[in-house]
Amino acid sequence: MIPQKALISKLLKRSQPNLPLIPEPKPQTSILVLVAHPDDECLSSFGYLGRGLAVGAKVKVVIATLGEWSEAYSYLSSGSLKNFFLQLGKKRAKEALSAAAVIGLKKQDIVFLDYPGGQLQTLLNKNWSLPLYSKYLRSDRTVFDSAFEKQAVFSGEKLFELIKKIIFEFKPDVLITHSPLDVHKDHKTVYWLVKDSLEALKLNPETYFFIVHNRGFSFSGKNALSNRLFPAKRFMAQNYNWRSFELTKQEQKIKNQSMLKYKTQLKNPYLNVLLKSFCKQNELFYQEK
Repeated sequence: MIPQKALISKLLKRSQPNLPLIPEPKPQTSILVLVAHPDDECLSSFGYLGRGLAVGAKVKVVIATLGEWSEAYSYLSSGSLKNFFLQLGKKRAKEALSAAAVIGLKKQDIVFLDYPGGQLQTLLNKNWSLPLYSKYLRSDRTVFDSAFEKQAVFSGEKLFELIKKIIFEFKPDVLITHSPLDVHKDHKTVYWLVKDSLEALKLNPETYFFIVHNRGFSFSGKNALSNRLFPAKRFMAQNYNWRSFELTKQEQKIKNQSMLKYKTQLKNPYLNVLLKSFCKQNELFYQEK
């Protein structure tokens, strides 16, 4: 076994030139990850979270929706497949728990808010105070048993309240969430809700942002464990401090095993390539200046 100092030194040499490393997680550090859908937490930071757990950090993952909505199946709101979305949501919650267990997270470390996937931006822009009736869930409040708060109303104000509550109670030292550079509307909405929550609470944890969907970024490099994630050239601006977190081969293997738990996603050829494109030698984040 390679001594810890020698291993870290080896990883440092492997890092991209001029791309600083994210600091190592420390014992008793509180790490909070806030994401839009199951699998976002895995592809973004399961290497970092796994090492954090290994040294005794406290980790909590909050998932805003179960990702049950699919544009490809959006016409299935009634008829013989009227329960399609409900069943998909339940499957994705189970997959998230299975993936989390691979790196050592327990059920109580995962919080499902269970808001309607694909509709978070609507809550922010149109249904801040008035409840949104989700046609495909046939409800204006949470319906899944996994929900952090049963019967929580689908409004931007209520979702904001829940996120603030979790952040306030957990008081993270490190917070990881989506980037506004991400083109997915749910991802952007989570970014703004988290940012506004921190401002309202007057908290300033070490905050790192990650991108999933953006041209030239998600599929950077070949989909192989021997390749790396790099920032797209157009993102190498002065506004962003990019950080790399280097994974050991064992951490890469474990992250890949976690990703394989998302069977519903991997059935889709596009998502299969997308998810696997994040299982590389490093994880990539940036901080806002």
